[in-house]
Amino acid sequence: MPCPQKEFCNYLSIFLMGPTAVGKSSLAIEIASRIGGEIINADSMQVYQGLDIGTAKPSAEERRKIQHHLIDIFPVSERLDAFKYKSLAEKAASEIRLRGKIPIFAGGSGLYLRTFLDDLDPPPADPGLAEELRAKYAGEDGFKRLAEFLLEKSPAAYRRCHPNPRRMLRAAEILILEEKSGIQPEKKAKKRCEIRNLCFVLDRTRDDLKERITRRTGQMLSAGWIDEARGMIAKGLLNSPTARQAIGYRTIARHLAGEIPFGEMRDKIISETIGLAKRQRSWFRNKHKDATFITLPGEENKLFDIVASFSPARTSPR
Repeated sequence: MPCPQKEFCNYLSIFLMGPTAVGKSSLAIEIASRIGGEIINADSMQVYQGLDIGTAKPSAEERRKIQHHLIDIFPVSERLDAFKYKSLAEKAASEIRLRGKIPIFAGGSGLYLRTFLDDLDPPPADPGLAEELRAKYAGEDGFKRLAEFLLEKSPAAYRRCHPNPRRMLRAAEILILEEKSGIQPEKKAKKRCEIRNLCFVLDRTRDDLKERITRRTGQMLSAGWIDEARGMIAKGLLNSPTARQAIGYRTIARHLAGEIPFGEMRDKIISETIGLAKRQRSWFRNKHKDATFITLPGEENKLFDIVASFSPARTSPR
């Protein structure tokens, strides 16, 4: 992560992660108000202009109260991936620290957060080598030889990719390129700018989260979500490379096309959102075991106490 000081420094970053509708945004604003922070969006769909109601973006009033970053920065035609997000988030965090504030990440896009926290870089690529490997390992016999190659070079890569030929070829490409360049991804150089990451996973009981999703979906539909979806679909949302994954818009499109009535549309969106929350909860339980888990409501003070124990004086450059 870029360091705005030449000297060795020690900074604080706060991460509020968890499933959709759990209450990340409101807690992030409360923490930012208490400690002098600014919020970095970690929701992969809130980066898109026009997807406002359906992605539950912070209101204009909330964004006036606390400065937010990485919201409304791309048209829906833009492709976004975890590595591009990491680059943008690093820049935003560095600028926040230059202002003497604390970055507070809030969102539920687990892969984006994991890429940032683990400081992952995109794997190397060589289109020419990829084409050579496709030709070399074509056919049934080629597949067997590709499997043998991966087993010899990296049993872990074999287990991760077999029996998917496309993924196996990509793994072989990466292994060859890393071997040529001497890359050892597991041995990263120690950074001069060290970040103390306070990571919190927010959760609720299953019934509470379902009730909040159901209530929020009704509020979003009453607030004009269908009209918003109509306008964004006309702008090519459903054919976009990344934004088309936003929950609910494709189902609303079916309603607008007369395929399903309003009630069925609403119930399907609720079901889709609950399914998303279930996947997110599983991700954060399995991928962020070192985080502090906070159950809402009731454990907010535990979170505030932990954050308060790291005073701004301890987060400034030494």
